[in-house]
Amino acid sequence: PTSFYRFTGDAELYDTLERGHASLLSKVLRPWQQKFPDVEVIEASRCGSAAQVLVNDSRDASLVVVGRHIRTGAFGAHIGHVTHSALHHITAPVAVVAHS
Repeated sequence: PTSFYRFTGDAELYDTLERGHASLLSKVLRPWQQKFPDVEVIEASRCGSAAQVLVNDSRDASLVVVGRHIRTGAFGAHIGHVTHSALHHITAPVAVVAHS
């Protein structure tokens, strides 16, 4: 099983960073929650590798949705490491949604 790496520095600094990320997440989600009040949202902010946290936190998921940027590269669809990890390590269905 994959697990994310715990911050090895000062525990107080870790807690401060975690609270800051949670606050930023709430601020970013607020307009969307107001626009779509019937959609249930569970806010969860985690520190660590995004790919590892996503894999760990999706163990009981029915569907995982990840995004990918639309790139104008020469060949094929390009995905980042988080989407790549999701496709290879998450057991639930994974939907990859392109966005600009």
